[in-house]
Amino acid sequence: MTLPLRFGLVGHPVRHSLSPTMFVAAFRELGLGHGYSLFDAQSESGFDGVLRELREGHLAGLNITAPFKQVAASRADELTPAAADTGAANVLWRGRDGRVHADNTDVAALAGEMADLCPRAKRAAILGAGGAALAAARACRDRGVAFVAVTTRSWVDSESLVDSPSSDRLRALGAIPCPWPLLDMGEPPSRSSMVLRLRFRELAATADLLIQATSAGVAGGDSGEGVAAAVPWDEMQPNAVVLDLVYRPEMTPFLLEATSRKMGARNGVGMLVRQAEATYARWFGEPPPSGVMGAAARGASANAAGKVG
Repeated sequence: MTLPLRFGLVGHPVRHSLSPTMFVAAFRELGLGHGYSLFDAQSESGFDGVLRELREGHLAGLNITAPFKQVAASRADELTPAAADTGAANVLWRGRDGRVHADNTDVAALAGEMADLCPRAKRAAILGAGGAALAAARACRDRGVAFVAVTTRSWVDSESLVDSPSSDRLRALGAIPCPWPLLDMGEPPSRSSMVLRLRFRELAATADLLIQATSAGVAGGDSGEGVAAAVPWDEMQPNAVVLDLVYRPEMTPFLLEATSRKMGARNGVGMLVRQAEATYARWFGEPPPSGVMGAAARGASANAAGKVG
């Protein structure tokens, strides 16, 4: 008989997460008494407290969400190639030797979504520079996407871009970091600054695939309209497709912009399920029961949408 184990998700915010729904459904299907909890950590010290529970054996494994995916990779003892390349981890587990292992199952999950949504993409644009964006850049490389442009709200000028560790890692993954294209209400920009700001919009306009990899639009967080405004929607390729990694709510301002122009678009539920199934396989050494986690996630998502409507 397998003793009950404890797993969980750590990040901020986490209330909207479908991870407990998916993992508990898999555990019940197999008659396992394992538990899955949410840990809302509002600082790195809070994250470290949860990590200590894993190191001491009180937890068997953790999922990691924003804003701690890069922190998780830096704290782990052993990293898979996907975690090492991206410098980000969404899965941690405690080995038999007590060492903490890290993986980034977001990479393969995103590659799978890309294969379904835009299998021949050669040019991509990514919004965000955190763990999800790094996974997206690695997935683009794995899928043979030749040209990837990336921007994020914190890259307000060329100096902040140069000083960003994420920009260096994105370059190593073959992506082109660009300053945030929207102006603030401060001093008028220089001509050179204006040219750099226009760069992302010009590159995004040629993209086959547009990936929204920030938390903008997530339930209980930023509305998402500011990030959607950074995209040159009227100049996009007519056959371009959009992937928003936010999955709750089902329809974000980003997806509304895309669907209003009849662009192919998908939210993050599919990616969420793929990475969760890969996480289960990491923790238990075998895949979860077929279809159970996906059915649980989509059922909960549809139920939430019905209540809102």
